[in-house]
Amino acid sequence: MEKRKRRAFSDEYKAEVVKLIVDGGRPLAQVCREMDLTPSAVRSWVRQANHDNDSSPEGALTESERDELRRLRKEVGQLRQEREILKKSVVDSTGRCNSYSGCFRHREYSDETNLYSRRTRTGF
Repeated sequence: MEKRKRRAFSDEYKAEVVKLIVDGGRPLAQVCREMDLTPSAVRSWVRQANHDNDSSPEGALTESERDELRRLRKEVGQLRQEREILKKSVVDSTGRCNSYSGCFRHREYSDETNLYSRRTRTGF
């Protein structure tokens, strides 16, 4: 059996097909045969139309909510990457790390004894 090429349909076309099934009272299988569509695609269109018209079960997302969620997840991922980059590059004005554990990554502080031996004299 030859695989069917994926087709794209406009929102208006999808709305007309859904209207035939919901308002016209025609069976889904009959509409699919007449319009040469797959039942699974048409079923998902009908389900999405129900979600968008608020006749959906509790917790279902509308198309606009789904788009916003997708955009926000992408933004959160980008912000997490930026935060990780900034955490790695945080150094105070003296060139030393802001955290005790991060200091051992630098050459001048190869061990704890070297860290405490670099004290400066003040007041003498």
